[in-house]
Amino acid sequence: MDLFFRMIQDGDEESHCSPDGRVFMAALKACSLLATKEEATDHIGGKLVKIDHLEKGMRIHAGAIKAGFCNDSFVASALVDMYSKCGSMEDARRAFESMKQPPDVVLWTALMQGYAESGEADVALEMFFGRMIHSSDQTLLLLDPPFFSALLRACGSSGSLKSGKKLHGLASQCGLECQELLANCLVDLYCKCGSIVEAEQLFDALPARTLVTWSALIAGYSRQGDTDSVFQSVWRMIHDDGLRPDGVTFVSILTACSHAGLTDRGKSYFASMPSRFGVAPAMEHYICLIDIFGRGGELEAAVRVTETMPFEANVLAWRTVLAASRKWKNAAIGRRAFNALMLLDRRNASHYTLMANIYASLEMWEEQNEVEMMRGEARAWKMVVDDNSGLVHSFVAGDAGRHPQSRESRREMVAKLKDLDSSSVLRGAVSC
Repeated sequence: MDLFFRMIQDGDEESHCSPDGRVFMAALKACSLLATKEEATDHIGGKLVKIDHLEKGMRIHAGAIKAGFCNDSFVASALVDMYSKCGSMEDARRAFESMKQPPDVVLWTALMQGYAESGEADVALEMFFGRMIHSSDQTLLLLDPPFFSALLRACGSSGSLKSGKKLHGLASQCGLECQELLANCLVDLYCKCGSIVEAEQLFDALPARTLVTWSALIAGYSRQGDTDSVFQSVWRMIHDDGLRPDGVTFVSILTACSHAGLTDRGKSYFASMPSRFGVAPAMEHYICLIDIFGRGGELEAAVRVTETMPFEANVLAWRTVLAASRKWKNAAIGRRAFNALMLLDRRNASHYTLMANIYASLEMWEEQNEVEMMRGEARAWKMVVDDNSGLVHSFVAGDAGRHPQSRESRREMVAKLKDLDSSSVLRGAVSC
């Protein structure tokens, strides 16, 4: 990123050092990768965006417009991916639609993946079945596993089994059904849609099963609460296929233990991760362990794990403790978790609701009133936004960690950039 903007500056100084299409692709890829590490904290148009890299991506986009590379399908695909990673599917769609020639399968795949990963799976499916599948060009003849996998993930996210079966049939017609990437996605799709029998049939028919395929099936059993099948599948995976569970597999195993109330077995599996399988527990595994203790009523143990794990406890970890405190009506542990959450995110309305409910269940009315007053001071109220996504967003005043006026001015700048025409965006962004 630094090299790219130095190159742009040198080019403006007429040093004949102008970026070509490959340079723009590299810069956009860098922006996308950095955006995955940034937390989305700003609202624009009712959506959470990663404003730091959204700004940088817009500057790169402006440079691509100036250099005349925005009509290159690979640059356009990189643009769609960048905007998707930054949380702005509106801009991703605008970059997609700005192509003068019909979009190819690479560009379609980038857009579909963006919608699937941003929680707008229905839009991806609507575009494919309402538009792309009726295309008069040769795009459909070039559909490949990455494209199908993006759409199948969208089906899994939206629970659209009917659409998934249509895609399964189309993939079979293209001779791709048993391709490893697609087979994994199909097993995952049927599991997420609750069609375990179909997932098992497809799984058993595969000529070879990978760790990813096994993990998808185990995750499906875990979601269904079929704990016995989870454990049996893990045993078969290890002893029949000689595969060792990885971090993803262990999330499903620990989740199954938690939901089944198998505290001792969950602790045993957690302990076996590094000692037997060489898998270092990550944050998500510790959160599963916290949930195991919490659901089992061992709240002190849950707090001990939260405070001593080799990661700084995040919002999800403490909220798991708070939810367990709500279940067991433990005001003391609940208050410890609530106080920790106030330091991390005092704008989340659910934290106040959980703590207030704990006090209400114990008829501690004064304490409940105190929590409601704190909610009012933080202005942590939910507002329903009609953005056609069915999501509920929270809008609050203030922005912890940064000067609120600075954040607001940057949001306004980005919003204004989006409303300008291409030439205006170019003049404004390149001069930044």
